Amino acid sequence: MKYVYWTVVCTTPGCSTRHFAKFIGEDTGTAYKLQGNLPEVFYHQCQKCGKVHTYAPADLVPYSVYLSPRTGFQEWW
Repeated sequence: MKYVYWTVVCTTPGCSTRHFAKFIGEDTGTAYKLQGNLPEVFYHQCQKCGKVHTYAPADLVPYSVYLSPRTGFQEWW
């Protein structure tokens, strides 16, 4: 079974680490839209390159993987 998350990709040149911001649910194959009260900006430190980046809601993209949320998964909002 596939699961969908809101994600961003690190913006440091040469670093393509994908960061999982929020769990959406099981992949139903439908289009996903951001809902609710979102912060205007998100600050996140990349675990690979160590840099802190600023992301906007427009930077978030849905991403489907065979990976259910781990215990302790921290959502950004």
